[in-house]
Amino acid sequence: GGLPACSPPLATAGLESHPQKRATALHATAATALLDGLPSSRDKWCRKLFGKWTTGYVEPPFYADYGCHTEVGDNFYCNHGCVILDCGKVTIGNNVFLAPYVGIYAATHPLDSKARLDYELGSPIVIGDDVWIGANATICPGVTIGSRVVVAAGAVVAKDVPDGVLVAGVP
Repeated sequence: GGLPACSPPLATAGLESHPQKRATALHATAATALLDGLPSSRDKWCRKLFGKWTTGYVEPPFYADYGCHTEVGDNFYCNHGCVILDCGKVTIGNNVFLAPYVGIYAATHPLDSKARLDYELGSPIVIGDDVWIGANATICPGVTIGSRVVVAAGAVVAKDVPDGVLVAGVP
């Protein structure tokens, strides 16, 4: 079957109170399981899972929150164990390569402890063209990474990154 209609990203209540959002998340879980088990048809499943998919390759296992809020450019490569939590929109440019276990997390939660019980928030992430993100790097909500950037292994990117730089370390 096809994807259920994609629920809107950003500032949403928990899955239990939004049946459409829950259906989208469950479909993403099923699609990523199939993606992991069917290497010959990965491109087909990437087209169904992601909001935009052109060319690329995703190694299993791969995990996505919804998938439909992620737009991927040409020549994308995603190595083993990557996670994209896309309750906020995630835009990935052309020629972007993710090393193993990269986490791209557009999901966040309110700082207020009571509000945190009921709401999931999303803050968009944009990754420019010609970007290499090293193993176990974490991309935090709301970050824009410019083009021609290298993110070193293990880095935590919590602030915007201009074009053409190397990012390393943990803030």
